[in-house]
Amino acid sequence: NNNALNDPNQASQIVTISALRYPSVSEANVAVGYQKADAGYENGAGGIDLGHGLTGYENAGAGSQFIGWNEGNWYIDVRSSLANTTQPGRQMATKIVEKLEKELLPAPNSVGKIQADVTDNKPNQTSIVWQEEDSVYTIESSIDVLSTIGIATSFDDGATD
Repeated sequence: NNNALNDPNQASQIVTISALRYPSVSEANVAVGYQKADAGYENGAGGIDLGHGLTGYENAGAGSQFIGWNEGNWYIDVRSSLANTTQPGRQMATKIVEKLEKELLPAPNSVGKIQADVTDNKPNQTSIVWQEEDSVYTIESSIDVLSTIGIATSFDDGATD
């Protein structure tokens, strides 16, 4: 209710959070875009160690490198530019794994997906999507990837210990 929030010189939007209800649970499931990270890799070939027993799988195309892996019911995909030799995608993938060792994402009813873009000379673009029954929740941001994941991990999924 602070008027400063309406002044672009004093405040700016950092994330968009939305929920969309689908006609069925199966349609909501498809809308998330979950996939198996090792699809297309024979016997785990091409995998990279991300730590904590997790394996990432690399693909490249159209000047971009993609590293994807699964953690529980989540598919996580990091995109970076092939032109950057410092491998920010690999670095970000290992940072995400470390963060998720300490913080828990909401437990999706079925599936969830994180798509993080760490391409040079552009703001980070992160999308976090998860399903609960026939609803899909989405967090989109252009702030840093780890902060966006921190927002998602602050959601209470209603689970009890």
